Amino acid sequence: MTKPTLADVIVIGGGVDGLYAAGRLAEKPYQAIVCAGYGAVVGVTILEDDDRPFYHDRVAPEEYFTDRDRELSPGCAEIDTTERRRRAETSRAVMQERFADPHPGEQRTHPSLSE
Repeated sequence: MTKPTLADVIVIGGGVDGLYAAGRLAEKPYQAIVCAGYGAVVGVTILEDDDRPFYHDRVAPEEYFTDRDRELSPGCAEIDTTERRRRAETSRAVMQERFADPHPGEQRTHPSLSE
């Protein structure tokens, strides 16, 4: 079996069911902003394929919706400032732990540099 390319994975109307990829897995390793853009496409594709009504922001400040007499959409939660800060601190700690050590692999170079 050949390795799927980005076109195989996320092209509208085609692809591999249940498989989503961005960045190097989708053969787009060279520019962070390009990878971020493809990551956003993949993220939105996953949400759209899930076929549920949703807001893009899963967490909202306390009373953001309910204070306006609006119900929370599925998957959305309102949190207070204390909880938001706790989650931010936890997130920072996890990221610091994950990236504490250098990446074990070698940096892939842009093809134009190896010519």
